[in-house]
Amino acid sequence: MLILLCGNEKWCDELKKGLHMKLNAEIKSCFSEKDCVRYCQEEKVGVLLLAADVPEIDFADVLKQTQFMKPNTKIFLVCIQSEADVHFAGEICDKFLINLMKREVTVKTFGGFDIMLNGITVVFHNAKAKELFALCVDKEGSQVSMADAIEKLWPNRVQDKGTERLYRKAVNAIQKTLEEYGIANIFYRVKGGCGIHTVLVKCDLYSFLENPSSFSEAMLGQYMPMYSWAEETAGRIAMLAQEVSENSTMSYFRRLH
Repeated sequence: MLILLCGNEKWCDELKKGLHMKLNAEIKSCFSEKDCVRYCQEEKVGVLLLAADVPEIDFADVLKQTQFMKPNTKIFLVCIQSEADVHFAGEICDKFLINLMKREVTVKTFGGFDIMLNGITVVFHNAKAKELFALCVDKEGSQVSMADAIEKLWPNRVQDKGTERLYRKAVNAIQKTLEEYGIANIFYRVKGGCGIHTVLVKCDLYSFLENPSSFSEAMLGQYMPMYSWAEETAGRIAMLAQEVSENSTMSYFRRLH
């Protein structure tokens, strides 16, 4: 994640020193409205810290332009009016950023398919990108080959330059979307394939497979019903759920006797 500090040079330098020691993030500074807007245009800014009450910067305009260009950028506006405010603002920003850096990615597969970052839905603007990511989730971290992805996502087409181009477009769209939310590390791509790092996400499918008895039928819902290729895993889930149900029934009758 890139953190951009914009405002008084002294304040930016003071805060930058402290943040470097606490956060695993790239931190840059700028001291003018023009540079701030340019950075937001050209860089993947995750967090923008603005120091108010700097006469040469129209922060209302910066806010307007930044939110238009980068709607997923988190903006934090602090008021610096005295030397004492620099230290106080630094402490507040530390807490804000350290909390923000705690990113919990949750993947929902039962009753639909969605990815949430700290409870907020990650929006994919490319439907095939979302489906390809869902396929990666279904494979539980194993690499999804280009051939497998094309067979599942474009079942009525053969693998050729056209479908390979569509596959690469979907992979690029996944990466771009996740980068916008600051969670690109959960996804990996290799030559001819891609996948997810399962240890970096909380997923209801993985929780169920790890401990099927902790889920009731009502909790489960239908597994990724919008994707026909998910039927194989759905069958596996149904078998496990049936085993849990039968074991529970047997345990109940044993207790009666």
